[in-house]
Amino acid sequence: MKTFSNEISAGILLLFDYPKNPKEFLWTIQLYFARLYIYAKAFKEIEQNKKYNDSWRGEHEIKSTSLD
Repeated sequence: MKTFSNEISAGILLLFDYPKNPKEFLWTIQLYFARLYIYAKAFKEIEQNKKYNDSWRGEHEIKSTSLD
């Protein structure tokens, strides 16, 4: 299971192990900031109790496709 603490502990090791040249290192740093932003946004939405509903799932069943 991915958790914020697992991401940090495993991510620090990969930060220096994965990139093979300076260009890859810069891309990796940018990816880390993107992931940090996504985690911050997710935690903020969880704190605000923001709810999402899937509009494509079974809430709006069309009778012509049901197997009655």
